[in-house]
Amino acid sequence: MTTDPIPPPAVREVPKPVELPLWRLADADLDRLVPGLDQAARLCADIATPEAEDLRYCAASARIERRRRRRDRAVADARALLASVGGGTA
Repeated sequence: MTTDPIPPPAVREVPKPVELPLWRLADADLDRLVPGLDQAARLCADIATPEAEDLRYCAASARIERRRRRRDRAVADARALLASVGGGTA
């Protein structure tokens, strides 16, 4: 009587973090994307899977990028205003 060999256990691949190409998005597209990502991240807040973690990471990254763009835009506007009244260099 022959027995079939037992196959080795499957090796689970470690998923790589999902990277969103946020720098490619226009400001308006990013503003539309962030609320949906935030809502999805809230819905899976109690789920402990790599996919849920990726979703939360993407939502946080999108919020940070949107905040950075708004700050950069405000700084540029302030510099332009300051230069227009002759109070400094832009």
